[in-house]
Amino acid sequence: RVLNKCGSIVRLGADHNAAWMRDFVARTGAVIAPHGKTTMAPQLFGLQLDDGAWAITVATTQQMAVARDFGVSRIILANQLVGKQAIRYVFDELKRDPALEFFCIVDSEANVAQLAAAAREANIGRPLQVFLEGGWQGGRTGVRDIQTGLRVARAVKAASPHLALRGVEGFEGLTPADRTAAETQVRDFLDMLVQLAQACERDDLFAPGEV
Repeated sequence: RVLNKCGSIVRLGADHNAAWMRDFVARTGAVIAPHGKTTMAPQLFGLQLDDGAWAITVATTQQMAVARDFGVSRIILANQLVGKQAIRYVFDELKRDPALEFFCIVDSEANVAQLAAAAREANIGRPLQVFLEGGWQGGRTGVRDIQTGLRVARAVKAASPHLALRGVEGFEGLTPADRTAAETQVRDFLDMLVQLAQACERDDLFAPGEV
């Protein structure tokens, strides 16, 4: 009885959260890709996708493998794709399943060159889709300014048809700030991401199709 009751409570919570998220997406027009690493529960991935999530986000290719085992067909790797084994796994999956849509992050010309070489060798017949990551001085990852970002974006375009720039990305959660300055710093960071995206659009660096 206790187990049944706990299961019912969990299900009620999941149903409530799903209803809230469906309403949020409908009201705002947001497109969401929940972070699978938070739960690592493929059953919840399925519920989120059923409720309108655009994709599932993961942090590692190991997490991606779990999502793939449960049939997730649109995945964002919220990190740079590095390491021979990880790169090989991604291209093997893309070759094995033409319906798989995969996106990862780039923030350096060196990483772009590595991925472009791997893509040419894999020869899967479609580009590896990437997001350009913006960062801040002293941050963990991401380009620090517009000009650096444009150099990376131009390297992606030069690697066509093996790579395709699909958008601009950034993570504000580790912004170094006290509570009184955090909102201003986050807004400044988001403004930089918008400016980076506008610069890429102005220079025709995004791949054809939806950004």
